[in-house]
Amino acid sequence: MTIHRELVRLFIKILKQEGLTKALNPSEFAQLKELTERLDEEVSADDQKAIEFARQEYCNDEIEVDDDCYFSHADCGVWVAGWLWVPHEEIGLDAEGS
Repeated sequence: MTIHRELVRLFIKILKQEGLTKALNPSEFAQLKELTERLDEEVSADDQKAIEFARQEYCNDEIEVDDDCYFSHADCGVWVAGWLWVPHEEIGLDAEGS
């Protein structure tokens, strides 16, 4: 499980325990709850096939796809989230990033 998923789950737990759900906009809380539930959805065989295709076709030293990457269905395919490498020197930073 990635850190962002853990943070979302912890946030929901804190909100429920502290009774802060009353202080939040109900539609925002519902959206957050829906997103949390989506984190637990099973990845279908077709989704896994799309993710594996993205890895085989697009991953290299500069593009990476996580094991538990985000994906989104579209009309004619699947968007698969990936990481793009941007070296510091390409954006005018030194090795330490400053």
